Amino acid sequence: MGPYLLMKLSLLGLALINPVQSNDGCQPATWKASVMDVGGINWRLSTLTGSQIDDNTCALILKKYHITIDTFYDLNHRLNNDCKTIQPNIKYCVEGFPEPLRAYNGLCGPDNGNATCVGTDKQYCNKNTWTCGDTLYVPEYSG
Repeated sequence: MGPYLLMKLSLLGLALINPVQSNDGCQPATWKASVMDVGGINWRLSTLTGSQIDDNTCALILKKYHITIDTFYDLNHRLNNDCKTIQPNIKYCVEGFPEPLRAYNGLCGPDNGNATCVGTDKQYCNKNTWTCGDTLYVPEYSG
């Protein structure tokens, strides 16, 4: 049996295979993210200290990630503004931000504690109603 005949038989065999269709039970997994505490640090990037640390560990982290000591302390409250408390084999935040008040109830802006819609199902805060919506408010042109 030559390679050409073997290829034809292989293609014929593939043609006889029934295509498979999934039912509605095969859907992507979804989950609801946990809500962070307002003011908690929302980590975007972390670094793991090595098994050996010394007086230079903080300085090396600051240099590697181009951050100031104040930023490092703001992102890592457990250090209590003292690099001498840094521990081996621990993750430390090097990029992040304090979690804002999010308008999960749909009420945003100054009338509602300056809650932001960003990060909710409705991303934009309407400045007329102080409620969250899907689009930015664009006034009609009355030419």
